[in-house]
Amino acid sequence: MTLALGRPDVYPEMTVNAKSFKPDIDATPWLVKRVVSRIDGIGGFTSSLEMEMRHDPTTSRHRTHFRKG
Repeated sequence: MTLALGRPDVYPEMTVNAKSFKPDIDATPWLVKRVVSRIDGIGGFTSSLEMEMRHDPTTSRHRTHFRKG
């Protein structure tokens, strides 16, 4: 998802709730997987997000290196 207005406060592993999409999408808790922010030559700032379903057991394995303890 590319945001028209950049969000410098978004970071990987952050929980996100979608709004104003289909009800199934809005009801799903999302987890930011990757963030790329850009500033263009005329001063515009955008952020592109890769997200996954927060409770998806098939993708939880990649997050084990973030856990401590």
